[in-house]
Amino acid sequence: MPGALVWILLRHPPTLRAPRVWLGGAGGLIAGLAVQLLIIPIAAFTRSSLNLGDPSTLPRFWDYISLAQRGGGFLVQFFPRNAPFWSVQVADLLRVLGADFFSVTGPAGVLGVLPGMAAVGGLVALWRRDRRLALALSCVLFLQMAATVLYFNIPAQYFRSFDRHYLPVCVTIAVLAVYGLSAGLQAVTAVLRTRPRVLAMAITSLAALVPVGQLMRNWQSHEASNRYFARDFAANALQTLPPHAIVFTAGDNDTFPLLYLQDLEGLRRDVTVINVSLSNLPRFTELVQRREPAFPAAMSDSERAAWAKRAGSDTALAIPVTGTPEVLGVAPGTATPKSIVIHVKPQYGAGMLPSEITVIDIVRTNQWRRPLCALLTVGELLEWLKPYGRPDGLFWRIVPLEQPRPDVGLLRTNLLGHNQYRGYADAHVRVDDFSGPIGFLYHVAIKPLLAAEQARGDHAACRDDANTLIAAVPPRRLNLSADVRQDIESPCRAQGGGS
Repeated sequence: MPGALVWILLRHPPTLRAPRVWLGGAGGLIAGLAVQLLIIPIAAFTRSSLNLGDPSTLPRFWDYISLAQRGGGFLVQFFPRNAPFWSVQVADLLRVLGADFFSVTGPAGVLGVLPGMAAVGGLVALWRRDRRLALALSCVLFLQMAATVLYFNIPAQYFRSFDRHYLPVCVTIAVLAVYGLSAGLQAVTAVLRTRPRVLAMAITSLAALVPVGQLMRNWQSHEASNRYFARDFAANALQTLPPHAIVFTAGDNDTFPLLYLQDLEGLRRDVTVINVSLSNLPRFTELVQRREPAFPAAMSDSERAAWAKRAGSDTALAIPVTGTPEVLGVAPGTATPKSIVIHVKPQYGAGMLPSEITVIDIVRTNQWRRPLCALLTVGELLEWLKPYGRPDGLFWRIVPLEQPRPDVGLLRTNLLGHNQYRGYADAHVRVDDFSGPIGFLYHVAIKPLLAAEQARGDHAACRDDANTLIAAVPPRRLNLSADVRQDIESPCRAQGGGS
């Protein structure tokens, strides 16, 4: 809005004195925003697993667009700043602009500076042609950059890059770059009439190098042929889960690939994916039960409030054990206790997070009717459940046994029999920053299998299984430290001189 006002003031100030213009602008803005109201009927009728905020009524719609679950007010907080303004927040924006328009690293080399030179040339050419227009565009770009930095108010060393949030600024600069190239080509046309063709060809070649440089620099990182890392991870996890499992996940990279395969490809729709982080949202279990009426969750609001007020000490939660060995996920004939006692402890602070209360509700209400599993990516989010977690591959399954031993046959089948690891061993396929940790996770998943084989003295099987995974997911391709690579590549050491 400030940019639009500055644009009008510099280009044609009398426009602001015309009521018709104000009415037209306000009407267009209202009509455009009104399209967003279509979210309400869409949310009311959809059964999509992505309908997390459920904006199916006007109050919920407002909460949805104003980000009420994250604090509301559209997260506008200009002061206090979350980090030093110039050295961190402005510097982060300039870093991205430099990487996009003035980069001298990467396959393109010095050609990476050509987009920036084209943008500067475009501004100069525009200034010579229409100074008021050039000044208006410069002011809009400045205000756009300032508003971006002020609004996002990023903290220092934030765990996630904000590069994509600067895209509107990059698009505005790209307009100048295109104008600069256009002005350059017009100059070539004039040169062709009065100067030698060699000079014209040189200018044309220089202009052509701008997109060529971008292609050289970005092709390898954006070309996605034979990159199946996300799909294979999701399929490897889903296909090895027990029937009708409830699986807990932690973030974006271990959740949305699973939901994609379920919703778009119809793979393992019997599995319910519960993102622990998103379970902090209000009415989370209500939304899940809207899709799955029989989903195990029964806590009332008052009971959740009581759990939230509990002190930070351990809270014992007894879960009766009922069901056949098959239902419980243990071998036939396995002796199981009448109940297990889980010691629930808040991960942060003295009180329970909403997500922790949600997981407690699910575990307590489920009563072993459905398998409860957690992907290895959850880390310490469910630390209080791990004493009853049996490693079954890319996930651990809750069973009614404390510190359960892994099922060697099941582990080997899940990790080496069903899984696909396409692309990791192919030197022509780039392993990006997100797929590298997933590759490392496969090596973490196989450790319980190798340890079990070592414990029973089967060092040959240990080496065979380790080498099979190493060949499929070479550690050298995962950007790991030398110590971690050595630990992966030499996992099976015979003791006492055995083979």
